Amino acid sequence: MLEPRADNLSELKEFVADIFNEERYVVELALAAAATEAAKVEIRNGTWINGLGVETGELLKQQGFIVTKITNADRRDYQKTVIYNLNDQSKPNSLKYLKAKFGANVAVSPPAWLATQALAASPDPAQAGVSPDFIIILGNNLAI
Repeated sequence: MLEPRADNLSELKEFVADIFNEERYVVELALAAAATEAAKVEIRNGTWINGLGVETGELLKQQGFIVTKITNADRRDYQKTVIYNLNDQSKPNSLKYLKAKFGANVAVSPPAWLATQALAASPDPAQAGVSPDFIIILGNNLAI
């Protein structure tokens, strides 16, 4: 006889309600495939939400990404998260995961000011001189 783990059917109802959530499975599959790519990311907080960059960095570290730098963006009014892909498409699974996870727009080449800053020294000595594969500017659409 099978019985639900909880005293009620809440877990079962949640599972059934979410069974056809294709986006969830796309994100999970992309994350599993991205694990082998060891993508390096730089995170910039483009919102007024204090600590969002650090929180995002910790989440990505737990998922196998290498976080090279966390800082604020040039401004704090980004409405949507933007990912700058700096690696010539060599880490497609990582990009697919990041795009789906953050509901982000993807751009291939960053503006000149951002490219110059990305090459600047990282505050983390272990990451000094490390170029990121992706620069993520967090926008107000983000809800981790």
